[in-house]
Amino acid sequence: MKEDLWMLMGAHLSGGVALKWLMNNILEMGSYDEMTSLAATVPAGSEGLVFLPYLSGERTPYNDPNAKGIYFGMTLKHEKSAYDPEHDGRNCIRTSDIDRNI
Repeated sequence: MKEDLWMLMGAHLSGGVALKWLMNNILEMGSYDEMTSLAATVPAGSEGLVFLPYLSGERTPYNDPNAKGIYFGMTLKHEKSAYDPEHDGRNCIRTSDIDRNI
């Protein structure tokens, strides 16, 4: 790298591992292809279900090693299919949070 240039970076701690956790522990599926097929059946917005994916704390843009994950807005109408697209979407939103805060 040149001395007069800067490199900006941001990382969230539970992106891909949150999907793996969901696949293995909640959905009990054997592949990401199965998850993708399931996610295609759910309307945009996951029927109001929101996932905060802080399964390992967080560092960008919210530096908090004690942050915890949560599903918010669960009701009796939510089936396991609603959990998958919310994971994917939340990771995209977290990436845009990093972009806005750098």
